[in-house]
Amino acid sequence: MDEMYAELMVTFVAESMDFLDDVEPQLIFLATNSTDLAQTQETTDLVNRVFRLVHTIKGNSQIFQIVTVSKLAHHAEGMLASVRQGKLNLDALRVDALCRALDLLRKILTNVAKMLPDDEYSDAVSTLCEELDKLNNVDKPADSGMQFDDGICWVETPAATTQSADTSSNNIENSSDNESLSIPITPEFRQLFIQESTELMDVVEASLLRLRNDETKDTEVVEGAFRAMHSFKGNCGFVGLSDFQGLAHAVEDVLDTFRKNITNISTERVVLLLEIVDSFQKALAEMDAGRDPIVPNLHRYLQILMAEPSDANVIKKVTTQASASSAQTSEKQSTAPVASTTPTAAQIANQAAGTPERARQDVRVDLKKLDGLVDLVGELVIAEAMVAGNPLLTSIEDERLEKSFHQLRRITLDLQDVAMSVRMVPLAQTFKKMVRIVHDVAHKTNKKAKLILKGEETEVDRTVVEKISDPLVHAVRNSIDHGLETAEDRIKAGKDESGTVTIEARHESGEVWILVHDDGRGLNRERILRKAKEKGLVSEERAAVITDQEICDLVFEPGFSTADKLTDVSGRGVGMDVVRRNIEELNGRVTIDSTEGKGTTLRIQLPLTLAVIDGMLVRVGKAKYTIPLLTIQESLRPSAEMLTKGPDGQNFVSIRNELVPIIRLNNVFNIKSDCTELTEGACVVVNGRDKSLALYVDEILGQQQTVIKAMPRQLMHGKTVSGCTILGNGDISLIVDVGGISSLMRTKYDRLVGSRG
Repeated sequence: MDEMYAELMVTFVAESMDFLDDVEPQLIFLATNSTDLAQTQETTDLVNRVFRLVHTIKGNSQIFQIVTVSKLAHHAEGMLASVRQGKLNLDALRVDALCRALDLLRKILTNVAKMLPDDEYSDAVSTLCEELDKLNNVDKPADSGMQFDDGICWVETPAATTQSADTSSNNIENSSDNESLSIPITPEFRQLFIQESTELMDVVEASLLRLRNDETKDTEVVEGAFRAMHSFKGNCGFVGLSDFQGLAHAVEDVLDTFRKNITNISTERVVLLLEIVDSFQKALAEMDAGRDPIVPNLHRYLQILMAEPSDANVIKKVTTQASASSAQTSEKQSTAPVASTTPTAAQIANQAAGTPERARQDVRVDLKKLDGLVDLVGELVIAEAMVAGNPLLTSIEDERLEKSFHQLRRITLDLQDVAMSVRMVPLAQTFKKMVRIVHDVAHKTNKKAKLILKGEETEVDRTVVEKISDPLVHAVRNSIDHGLETAEDRIKAGKDESGTVTIEARHESGEVWILVHDDGRGLNRERILRKAKEKGLVSEERAAVITDQEICDLVFEPGFSTADKLTDVSGRGVGMDVVRRNIEELNGRVTIDSTEGKGTTLRIQLPLTLAVIDGMLVRVGKAKYTIPLLTIQESLRPSAEMLTKGPDGQNFVSIRNELVPIIRLNNVFNIKSDCTELTEGACVVVNGRDKSLALYVDEILGQQQTVIKAMPRQLMHGKTVSGCTILGNGDISLIVDVGGISSLMRTKYDRLVGSRG
């Protein structure tokens, strides 16, 4: 497969997945507000936006001949068109069918991304298309100009004729399908059109350059240029650029003659097409800048393209005239007719935006390259620390050398900040996926629920976004299934019949906090404790002294569930343990706060980035360990008066009238400590799964920024180490997993209490 084509396919799949993620929450929002579609401008705009996104997926899939995607998107688009026209309301059945269509599109696109054929889902697509048609109150698919031929699904727009641009404009004006051209063009959609069209023109340009320079003409290259120009033509018609559309169609006709007969390709025509593509690119750049885009010498180009390929003299003559008149471009272009019902290019460039802002310039970068950059920056940070800490250099007293070191450190840290920032992505897409979860779970549990999202713009490390999705899904499902009451019970309790789940993200104390709150019944502590004892998770002795917070923490235990019966939503004992495990893998922590009758809040605390953390470097014997700074509450050197010992031999340190268990790190890692008495060393008080622990070390060396390195599993000390880092002198420091140590401590305590019982 052509490398360029493969890259375009990857881009197509990625963009289509983004479109699907964007469509889904808006679709569900429309379903909950379907009765207000005629009165609310917001919902009307959303209908148009969802329609356009599905239309774009359909059009893009046609370029790559992905028939199943194009077909399913077309039928979904048909239903949305009926909604736009006020003929249908998005009831539960229609929304469910559209959501299943989105799910099926994701499956097909996943196969496409793996370069697998899409026909595996042909039967499923056909079945779902029939269902969509029935719900759309049509007996058979509404073609709307769509034709299936030779395995390709093409859309023939009303203006796609072999006539001049004048005729094309009239066709658009008189078309019964012109409704799609009169939709509002938002700044976001305008930018999407510009970006996609620019990419398509790049494809055409690259293909034409290969045709011009390669004596052995390749039909695949011609096909690529033809498909890209066809898609560009359709996009232009969709947004109402009739002059662009007419010229693009003429170019498409020439490319069609090329692909039907490779001998039709002439250097003169290829050069002319390159000139036209260049004009399109310049016009798109003008549109991107908020100015009125025009195609220089539009009618002359059309005259040339409609000349017979054999009439080389006409082509040469008109091409020369076109070049000579380039200075009069604006005046000539102003005479081109434009359909009165079609928005002008200037209107498209400025509609709904006032004074348009300069768009962001984004570049797609392979994630492997991005991760490679971050890794290299991490190595640079380590190398800089090694150089700066070299004893031979530190012994030199030279002001210029010291200034150079400071400059190197500043640049290195700035570079590190930039490298970290490119990994940061907003949580918006992850949050929007929860809209579907709330809708589906509420429907299955026969409850009414609405979702409120706050702080979607909060940015976190890309790896965090990838791994936070599953914990959020489980947390939201749990909030609806276990937290929210039925509509009848809520009314009896004096609440609104519709429950509310709120997901909020914010930066707090150098961390990212994600809060999942519901206004439901809250946790029933007696029921949780009873279930825990039935499952053997809590002994009778521990149950007598367990705190409310520890009871809440029991919901994170593997195999724990308070559901009375097994359903497809709950009752399997999996869910919240997945939340805790995934969060701790991210060096974060999760807690629950609940008020009976008022609701429950799940709080997830995560580091800003997983590549670099701030840590406290400590020494135990000859080894050095790094404790994540986010887990540290305080550090101290205990006095004899602060120390006490429990009946089981466990040492405690008294901190503000609270007894905190002391954990010797030398015992955890089975190494020799330099300190024999607890008063000789230091205690680092950390928060491990809502339990304060005092990690006893020989010496606290200081705080430093740490570049995290992964470790092979066979070298990991059970659950007590989460990774390692390389220090400035080249030594390796293990990163302590505070949550893992806390878990081992709790297991030891439970065994001790059980043996005493």
